[in-house]
Amino acid sequence: MSDASLFELHAGALRLALRPDVGGSIAGFWHRDQPVLRSAAPLALAGPRESACFPLLPYSGRLGFRHFRWKGSDYRTQPNFEDSPHSLHGIGWLRPWEIVSSSALEVVMRLEHAGDADWPFAFEARQYFALAPDVMRVQMVFTNRAPSAQPVGLGWHPYFPRRERSRLHVELAERWVADVNQLPIRKVAQRGIDSDVAHLDFDNCFEGWRGPARIRDERFSLQLGSSLAYRGIPLQSAYCAAKHAIQGFHDSLRSELLHDKSNVHVTMVHMPALNTPQFRWLRSRMPRKPRPFGTIYQPEVAARAIVWAAEHAQRRELNVGLGTTKVIVGNSFIPGTLDHYLGRIGFDGQLGDEPEDPNRPDNLFETLPGDRGAHGPFDADATPHSPALWTNTHRGAIGGAIAAAALIGLVSLLRRR
Repeated sequence: MSDASLFELHAGALRLALRPDVGGSIAGFWHRDQPVLRSAAPLALAGPRESACFPLLPYSGRLGFRHFRWKGSDYRTQPNFEDSPHSLHGIGWLRPWEIVSSSALEVVMRLEHAGDADWPFAFEARQYFALAPDVMRVQMVFTNRAPSAQPVGLGWHPYFPRRERSRLHVELAERWVADVNQLPIRKVAQRGIDSDVAHLDFDNCFEGWRGPARIRDERFSLQLGSSLAYRGIPLQSAYCAAKHAIQGFHDSLRSELLHDKSNVHVTMVHMPALNTPQFRWLRSRMPRKPRPFGTIYQPEVAARAIVWAAEHAQRRELNVGLGTTKVIVGNSFIPGTLDHYLGRIGFDGQLGDEPEDPNRPDNLFETLPGDRGAHGPFDADATPHSPALWTNTHRGAIGGAIAAAALIGLVSLLRRR
């Protein structure tokens, strides 16, 4: 969606809404319907102070009593914040920006300032917004257009939702104490902050930052694995090792989150054999072309499982496909038997009938050109549905139906007596 007053970016489950005309601000940032930043209906946004985030430039914080001295000269600024005796956060948040370039996943906004009573120096500023399925990246570039040097302090003013158990953790060294005019006067030691946000009441500057500040208010997180996290198979030792590592990480992370009583929930989705393009771009030294092992599912089955896991984050693990559950359960009871079984059928079961071309391009050391799509070459053999997944994601309904049937049977039996 794009017009003169609104631009939106979408990547996976993330959505970013920008309002260039309202101080170059972020109107909202969501993961599906869950706000990551405080978010408003984009076109209903009345001003930057109601936004999710707005830019701070050419200075951030308070400019004491709208006056500063720079290189031997005195300068004054104009009121810009209700009845405050200071001017706040510069001018970028109060001026309209323009979009100078955009694509489906990134946008660049620009502000040109010639110098006026609000800020005497000329400059050009650009904000760069990029969205990927798992991250938003924001960058600001400030260019001095004045004939002499000017003081600059840049930043953003994000607003995060304060949920019931939101928690802030940041490593730092010092905090500036403010006077009755809300201006910093001296530094005191501040080893860090690690507390529930509901207990905090800071309006201060800090120094000695070490690493990022973390606000743990997400509702879920996903780890994608497969049954090979529990049971290695021949010809895929490196792949299975990676899956085992994810499983160990998942176990450890869940324990840490439970210890911290965190709102973050982690679900591991175990994938079956999927019809993906990897079998025609991976490097293989086998005599015949590789193929998935066991029952093959279309990638849409995996996608539905991931979406369900994201929306039901309390589930510890989710198995996709009956074979996945068989492998995990079987390896818990008869791992030695499976070693012999896979040694007998695991090689030919992963090789097709066509001979492999030893000179075909692969993506081991560099990506291959072109869009390979989501489907591999096994559409004729792949199933688009997984009854086992449906059963796994409808446990409550199935359990209720079984209980109801048992109750009806019991009533019927009692009546006969």
